[in-house]
Amino acid sequence: MAMKQWYRPFPSKKIPIDIINTMQIDLDKIGDHISEISTLSHYLPLRHLLCEKKFCGFEKDGILLYFNNGHITAEASELLSEPIKKYMYSIGIR
Repeated sequence: MAMKQWYRPFPSKKIPIDIINTMQIDLDKIGDHISEISTLSHYLPLRHLLCEKKFCGFEKDGILLYFNNGHITAEASELLSEPIKKYMYSIGIR
């Protein structure tokens, strides 16, 4: 019987941010392209903010970042709220 437990995208290890960026290059290209062709769309990669130094894992500063495959916890979203607000203000969204 399987036990319910927190998702850990990188089981007990940390992956260098350079590898994560390489894995996400297609997503970045799509986001950049959509931002270029639509004035109403903006792409803001935030993955580096959920990493420590140059490595990414399932937690940062003792805060659990992911609750399943690809979805961040409420605490992780709080870490991203200020950078998102600053970006929105910089492009004129208030």
